[in-house]
Amino acid sequence: MKSAQTPSGDGTTEWGPDTNNVFHPKIPPLFENDRQLKGEVYYKIPGALLIELIRACRRSAFESRALAREIAVYKSLRFTAEHVGFDADGEPVNYSHLSPKAAPVGELLAKYVRMKQAQSKESPREDPDELGRIAQNRFDYNMQATRGYLGWLITNPTFLEERDALFTQWKREIQKNGIPRSGPTTFGPIKHTELITKIRQKKTKSCLADFASFYARWRLQHLVTQELPEPLQPKIPILQPLSLLTHLEAGGISYYQPDTVPIPPRDELRGHLEDLRRSRLSDHLSEWKEIVSTDRGNDHTIRRFQRIFIMHFYWDILEKRHPNLFRNRITKVNSAFGGFLGADVKTIEAIRTHIRKRLNQAP
Repeated sequence: MKSAQTPSGDGTTEWGPDTNNVFHPKIPPLFENDRQLKGEVYYKIPGALLIELIRACRRSAFESRALAREIAVYKSLRFTAEHVGFDADGEPVNYSHLSPKAAPVGELLAKYVRMKQAQSKESPREDPDELGRIAQNRFDYNMQATRGYLGWLITNPTFLEERDALFTQWKREIQKNGIPRSGPTTFGPIKHTELITKIRQKKTKSCLADFASFYARWRLQHLVTQELPEPLQPKIPILQPLSLLTHLEAGGISYYQPDTVPIPPRDELRGHLEDLRRSRLSDHLSEWKEIVSTDRGNDHTIRRFQRIFIMHFYWDILEKRHPNLFRNRITKVNSAFGGFLGADVKTIEAIRTHIRKRLNQAP
């Protein structure tokens, strides 16, 4: 196997040629004789993190076949950041919240506007770069809050306990049909005719109802996998599918502003929305609601939880797959995560301390 080479501009690396299908990657041959999936998702370790770990801890910290497997999975999925692993059937798992870098939505919008302006005979009325900047700022604001909430959520013992109990209770239904999805809350890719038959079954209806209540309670669209929640996002316009009524009853704000009425001043509208949000009773979310309240400067706390989400997710995977990596090498592993997340070692150590405290783990 070739040694890790200098990372390219996108933070990844090249480990030999790759002939995998870019649009529909397949599970690497290493898994055919060594069944590692065992009915579970096998998550990709990002190439940039693998490089940092190899540099800090050396290859000898990994079992050679295990490292080869990590590199093979990374190579198979490296072309699409949203491909975060393979499920038990060897199909790619899509999830958009695990990349430390923001998606370039502003750049893509600016390119699209320029293309449309070039096709139009009229003089351009809008600056593509300015539109792109505004779009990127709005996207980053929402994504930071979303990933921050994810970090708070996956280190919340109550959430973890309820989630695991749900998967234990409905293990057989999930094995047969997959994890229920919302909108409406149904199982994964099932033919419409089969779905009608399934939801007539009492046990299946109870499973769907339990997941719908769980998703509404924790403000989730659904769970992509047991480890990866998909939070609700702000939506405009307010007209929503009936499937979201459960969420609106449990939490969230529905606000309609007719175009015949002037929009209130910014601070007045914000205060009105805050009053509406505070009126909803949800003690299990009170800590997070306090963090995101508009009368507090909590951007730093939200950013910290954003890092907590990415770091805790990959740290937990590495501990399970490569226990030898952490023996007498914690400082080096911290350094590797610092390089991956763009933080110094002290910041990473503080994050680890905070995670252990939240999960009631020993130092």
